[in-house]
Amino acid sequence: MEKMRNFLRDHGMVCAVALCAFAAVVTGVWAVRTIQKELDRTVPPAVEEPKNQVEQPPLQPELKWEENEWNTGMGVAGKAEGIPEKQSSSGAQSPSASSSGESSSTESGKEPSVSSGPAGAASTLYGPPVPGSVVQAFSGDELVYNETLADWRTHNGVDYACAAGNVVNAPAAGTVAAVNNGGNWGGVVELTDAAGRTWRLCGVTASVQVGDTLTCGQEIGKASGVTCEAAVGSHVHLEVMQDGKYQNPAELIR
Repeated sequence: MEKMRNFLRDHGMVCAVALCAFAAVVTGVWAVRTIQKELDRTVPPAVEEPKNQVEQPPLQPELKWEENEWNTGMGVAGKAEGIPEKQSSSGAQSPSASSSGESSSTESGKEPSVSSGPAGAASTLYGPPVPGSVVQAFSGDELVYNETLADWRTHNGVDYACAAGNVVNAPAAGTVAAVNNGGNWGGVVELTDAAGRTWRLCGVTASVQVGDTLTCGQEIGKASGVTCEAAVGSHVHLEVMQDGKYQNPAELIR
């Protein structure tokens, strides 16, 4: 006991300083850990930026049908500004096409109307390719909704309803300029008349050949369907072009 007293008397100050230093260290460590925990609780971790991120190119729309000199006017895809959500001329018939559903001279016995053509040209008879009614009219510059391709485009011809396998007749007298029995337009027959117009019939399995001379109302084949307009139903699509511009067939077939 005496030794302890002597030790404390001789070394008490040193021990007190050591104890104070130890307590200060312990207090400092505790304070640092407390502050760190508080920061971890209140400050969200930093988000690392992705490294070497490569920007992906935008997806290109799938080409749904082949373009050619006839359908470039129908390749206006996408909805135009100011056009309603859905607009289609299906089932509508323009005033000028009020009689376009009449049968041709070979089936009904009625005489097709007469169109004189350019000055000095011989009169030419025109008639509908099938006796069915118009299910989609010529749209001119107006965009209409294509149910089959699900986009907006101009409709450069007139669609006449008919059943598959029905006889299709020449809408004008002329010479067969081209025949194609495949593609998104179905079978295609092109005629050139005396006025220089090209008549294009789509959805036809042809029974004529290039170079054949036809009269108005003469059979050119059987209706077989138009793939790119399948939603309209079974029909024949008729277009007329002259001097590189589309004309409304209903204005010629009165």
